[in-house]
Amino acid sequence: NKNIHINGVQHLVRAFCVGISDHPDITDLYLSRFVPSFSHHDVGEARWEGPVTKLAKSAGERHRQGIMSVRLDWLLPQMPNMRYDHLKIDVDGLEHKVIAGAEKVIYKYKTILLECDFTISKTEEMVQHMLQLGWKFSYDQVCLNREGWMTPDQWEDMRKKKSGGSNIIFYKDAAYDQWWKETMEPYKGFKP
Repeated sequence: NKNIHINGVQHLVRAFCVGISDHPDITDLYLSRFVPSFSHHDVGEARWEGPVTKLAKSAGERHRQGIMSVRLDWLLPQMPNMRYDHLKIDVDGLEHKVIAGAEKVIYKYKTILLECDFTISKTEEMVQHMLQLGWKFSYDQVCLNREGWMTPDQWEDMRKKKSGGSNIIFYKDAAYDQWWKETMEPYKGFKP
């Protein structure tokens, strides 16, 4: 909310204290740290272990905050005048639950960004589900990440070996094919 205010976009953006999942629930938000913009918090299940969870020695001991979770299928119809073209889902391994709870509204988006951690078993199923629904992605988009540029074969190898991850932006409009090709051309071969 502070960032929304600082950027002067309160007339465009509304933040809700609610978890998005595949079913409505009164549940827990398992926190990793008490710092702004940190990741690896989990809605409904404490999955992350190790150094990322600075608040506890084990996932089960993490600090829990009460939270309500809802399906996007329920939430979005409650705001009929809200425009939503693009959806970003980056919930550290629970993206498949958000997609499962968006079956009725997913077709309304122009693009959907999914954080895809291929070390998590449900990720490949989620990608295949999106493709079966008619969504597609561009290798020009997925082949650039923080380690630099990969070839499509290298990206597919990482995906098949379940050895990494990638943000995948799904779309249906074929115009994005050319847009990604042109936009990413300057980055081909980039190494940080």
